[in-house]
Order: sequence, then structure tokens, then C-alpha cells
Amino acid sequence: MKVPKVTRKNPKRFPNARSLRDPRLVQDRKLRRGNSIYTFGEFYLNEKERLLTRKGIAVKLRPKAFDVLLLLLRDHPCLVEKARLLEVVWPNTFIEEAIINVNVATLRKALHETSTSRTYIETVHKLGYRFVGDVTEMVDAVPVLLLRGNGG
Repeated sequence: MKVPKVTRKNPKRFPNARSLRDPRLVQDRKLRRGNSIYTFGEFYLNEKERLLTRKGIAVKLRPKAFDVLLLLLRDHPCLVEKARLLEVVWPNTFIEEAIINVNVATLRKALHETSTSRTYIETVHKLGYRFVGDVTEMVDAVPVLLLRGNGG
């Protein structure tokens, strides 16, 4: 008697229907470079130059931590789910979710956040992260003010 071989579909090769409908996920699949400049608090992030500065002084960030921050800023003030972070920042790579926590901790240290004051990055338990600071995005040198989702 021949036993049929069980095959599992690779979620990377066969994305679920939700990811096919989500235009942000399709658009950001490789986190393409744009020309936006984001300002928040004392910080200035130049997307094209991949540079984060605080009061005019460059802040050193690992490339993946920079990508996480960029995705949080692009989706401000919406929640960025962990699955989306993995898909966009680490495409076609199998890694543990703990690497997200490591990169967010690196960002919090670079942004001078403490455990008692979460000025910029909010953790939504078991779901993901949200950028909660006031952000101004400049696209081709035209400022666009992005306010918090809670009115202000």
C-alpha cells in the first residue's frame, strides 16, 4: 500500500488572500527607497540617504533597525503587525520574531526612550508596534504634517 506524500505549502511562495489584497504589503515587499524626509521631535530621517540625525548629529543604526523605523514612520499612526515587519524587512528569510524585539530595543535606545516614557514607539502586546510621536513627512521638499491617531 502506497502512502501519499503530504506536502505543505510554503507561505512565502503562496501568500494568503489577505496579503494579496493589502496594497501596502505588495508595495512595500522590498521596502523600496523613496525621497521622503521625516522629522519627529529632535530627529530627522532622510529616506534616500538612509540617514537618521538628532540635532544635526548622525545616529548610528544597523540597516535592519533603520528599515524597521522607516516602516513604522511610513505607516504612522497605524499598527504595524509583526508578520508584516517580518515580510517587509526580512523578505524570503526564516527568522524568529525575537529579532524584531531586538531591533525595536535598538531603536528605543537610539531615540533615547526609557522604560517609563515611550515617546515614539508603542508596543501593542502580541500584535506589533506603532509609531506614536508627531511626524512631519516632506515629499519633494513639501511638508506634510502627520498627527497622532488619538486627535493630536
